[in-house]
Amino acid sequence: MNVRVLFFASLREAMGVESLAVSLTEGTVAELRTVLHDQQGDQCDVLWADNVRVARNQKLLEALSLDALVLVDGDELAFLPPVTGG
Repeated sequence: MNVRVLFFASLREAMGVESLAVSLTEGTVAELRTVLHDQQGDQCDVLWADNVRVARNQKLLEALSLDALVLVDGDELAFLPPVTGG
């Protein structure tokens, strides 16, 4: 199965790429985390910070449900950094 992973703003800078096509066998977020770490090294640790939001197919996910998420072929995951303003 293939998923597309997008990185925005400071996360794109940290990862050094705008997006990645990732092949998974199990389709779990845990597997995605392992594959990204294997491909990108420790720099991907920023993706799993508590204040990073994740969207699946343009719908924001709740942080508590992320680990239980099962991905399907063609899914798009976007990692969004915290937004500041004032």
